[in-house]
Formats: sequence, structure tokens, C-alpha cells
Amino acid sequence: ERYQMLDFEYRFNMARVEEILVVLERFAEMYKPQDLVVETNAFQRGLGNDERLLAISRRHGFFIRPHLTGSNKADPDLGVARMASDFIRGAISWPGTPEAREHFKPMVDQHVLWRPDVPTKKRQQDLLMMEWFGWLLWQERRPLTATSQPLARIHTGMPYTPTPLSAVRRPVVGVRR
Repeated sequence: ERYQMLDFEYRFNMARVEEILVVLERFAEMYKPQDLVVETNAFQRGLGNDERLLAISRRHGFFIRPHLTGSNKADPDLGVARMASDFIRGAISWPGTPEAREHFKPMVDQHVLWRPDVPTKKRQQDLLMMEWFGWLLWQERRPLTATSQPLARIHTGMPYTPTPLSAVRRPVVGVRR
């Protein structure tokens, strides 16, 4: 029913894949995710196929889900702006402690500044995109209820598809660099 953001780590200038893998393994140990969504537009395609990451996924039991971002960000049904209605309904939430509010401030800032008509290179959106990747997967998996609005189940631009294990509810971890 709800998409609960638990945590994230936002680092700049990670020069080696090993640094990313250390963070991913730590998150996998802490949160036991079912899926890791990896954007595959650029360098990350190699990360998604990295043998060390595949070993981490086997060790911790999560699937690596590639995501190809393009014009689908602006899609009226599944784009970034569509998350707003779930925030308004309270279907998306973040931790509410004072420490968490401070931790989530960069994500809040990216939400406030995001606009579909501003070119990607002119704004920071890494955290927002990370959240959107998980939100897309959640949209595919969440049950429709009387209060939820059905979405078009269009898979264009969404390279992952639900699996029989989709019924298992564990956190989603997203990667964007």
C-alpha cells in the first residue's frame, strides 16, 4: 500500500567501482532488498553487469533490475511528476525524525526544483531519479485498492518486468551515479 523511503547515501566523486560496491553491500546487509535498480544509460550499464555486483546480489538474494531513463521521465502516467499524487495521498513517505528530515533535505530540495522542461544537465536530480526508479517498481507491484488510482501498465522504456518473486515485499535499493 505504501512506498516508504528508508535511507539513501549520496556521495560525489566516487572514483572506483569498488567504492560503489562497498556502499551497495552495506545497504544489502542492512535492508535485505529484493531488487537493485541500476540505471543503464551510461557507465552504470557496466556496473549492472559487474561480476562483483552479481556476486553481491547472489550473496544477499536480490535481483539487479536495469532501468533505461529517457523521455519516460516526462511521461504523464509513469513519469517523475506522477509521484506527486502519491505524496499528496500519503502513499509515499520518508522517516519523520529530526535527524531524518536533515538527512532527506537534499532529496526534498531536488523534488522542489525538478521540472520536466528543464534539461537534465542543468539541475541535480540523482536522488529524485533514484526514488523514481523504486517508485516505478512499486507501481508494478502494489495492489490496486479502492483508494489507489490504476495506472496504464505500459512497459515501453521499462526494461524490467515483474517476476513470480514480485509478491515478496522487501525494500528496493536504487543506484544512480
